[in-house]
Amino acid sequence: MERLLFRSEELVGSSSEREDAYEQWLKFISRHLYHYRLNPGSSKASNFAINARCRSYAGFTVARFTTTGGRCQLNRAAVDIATDGHDRYAVYLTLSGDLEFAQFGRTRVCNPTSFALLSASEPASHNKMGDNDTLCFLMPREFVDQRMVDIERTCVDPIPSKG
Repeated sequence: MERLLFRSEELVGSSSEREDAYEQWLKFISRHLYHYRLNPGSSKASNFAINARCRSYAGFTVARFTTTGGRCQLNRAAVDIATDGHDRYAVYLTLSGDLEFAQFGRTRVCNPTSFALLSASEPASHNKMGDNDTLCFLMPREFVDQRMVDIERTCVDPIPSKG
């Protein structure tokens, strides 16, 4: 796994400004989180907009994605895992809107009162249920494995956040 010392990037755009807004969003996610593909059945909304920021340091990443334009589904398949080789865990915390995650045979909805943990080294589905604002924190597998046992049992199950 490539360990970056420090990287920061921002992406702001919309489908009304540029035809390739979805593609730019997916490239941004691939550079900073891991590779996802847009489900071929997902329609591209004409009002799609993205405001994303990301900072990475030594294998850890913090990102914030604010999107409008309704629903879409992102999938991470075995071919994507083999291509990018990322072996990290991601914590998703929605600030507004709902996300539905599927991994390890479990499908759960994560809303602003909870957060979810996903493994980048296993196939997953990430459904954007509508407009949302999401924080994402990625950690190297080694870091998590040193602190938690049997972590895959926790993946996808929403964990209540305490406000």
